[in-house]
Amino acid sequence: MDDWSEDEQLMKQLEHHMYGYNYQVTYGFNLLEGSKSFIDAQNTLKTIYTSANLEKVKEVTTDKFWEEVEYGLNYRGDKGSGLSLNEEQEKVLYALHNKYKDFISKYLKRNTIIYQMLDDEGLPGYAVWWNYHFILLNDDGKSMFIYGTSSD
Repeated sequence: MDDWSEDEQLMKQLEHHMYGYNYQVTYGFNLLEGSKSFIDAQNTLKTIYTSANLEKVKEVTTDKFWEEVEYGLNYRGDKGSGLSLNEEQEKVLYALHNKYKDFISKYLKRNTIIYQMLDDEGLPGYAVWWNYHFILLNDDGKSMFIYGTSSD
């Protein structure tokens, strides 16, 4: 359970350091221990997010997955909304980004199947500028649902 607390704390730190003018983010995850198939993952998620539409998904490449994650991490917005960080704040945020990517990498293996959720209704967050919801499915059952969203 200590890892869970540490990883959950990382999400909160990201949210805190990525809070800006008319801009905030939500990061989170659910471990899907024992989920070896999409149906297993779907059934677990249905118990957590009871009003979510978990039917609309597509399989994506690891490159596409990282593209979505990186976009959210690097999004800074504009004068109307977004982040305005000084050099030191950028350094702190960059270090948190690396920790976040390291955390995710623990669940990305050579044979991981990545599903992107295409309907975010009933899932965490409220997307205005960017969002992602993915299932990282591993045949050893150490799978994860991960998400990130931005709003005003």
